[in-house]
Amino acid sequence: PVPCSIQPDTLLKTNGVYFITGGLGKISLEIAIYLAETYKANLILISRTELPNRNKWDNFIKENPEDSLASLLKKLIRIEKTGSELWIFHCDVCDTQNFQLILQLAYEKFKVI
Repeated sequence: PVPCSIQPDTLLKTNGVYFITGGLGKISLEIAIYLAETYKANLILISRTELPNRNKWDNFIKENPEDSLASLLKKLIRIEKTGSELWIFHCDVCDTQNFQLILQLAYEKFKVI
């Protein structure tokens, strides 16, 4: 193996901005949770999965506690509770026009990605 001279702590920043495609997938979501809990990261999650409006999450969870979507929503709420800013966009990354719009909105808000 080739040793890596870059330490993870130099790449990840407290209050950093992280753009995660496939953001609602199992691995991506665990990464998002880690970044939120460890670095209070600002997270931009891109997924082809469409979610209900945020104001309906708690009610959905209460009415469907065993549903896989309820489990996903609970994890997103866990991220929110860390104080991290969480943006979730429904978009296929192959849709370059929408993807560019999301990048532009994120850059306007955070000035860095």
